[in-house]
Amino acid sequence: MAIELDEWLRSAPEAPDLEEAPEGWHKFFDSLTICGEGECIKTLFTIYSPGKPRRNSIKFGRMAEAKVGWGSG
Repeated sequence: MAIELDEWLRSAPEAPDLEEAPEGWHKFFDSLTICGEGECIKTLFTIYSPGKPRRNSIKFGRMAEAKVGWGSG
């Protein structure tokens, strides 16, 4: 569990700021889910403490896709 989170953090991911993702963001791993706001990881869910991300939070791997339509309306 900690290994996949460590590897991901070492890759220096860029999280969206609160303006880009006001409801926060989430990232699914095989054994855990993390949720955050801006640069901060706020919540960590595991099989021992299950939970779900916020309803309108952005899936971390899809942020680039989500940005395409922003500001065009």
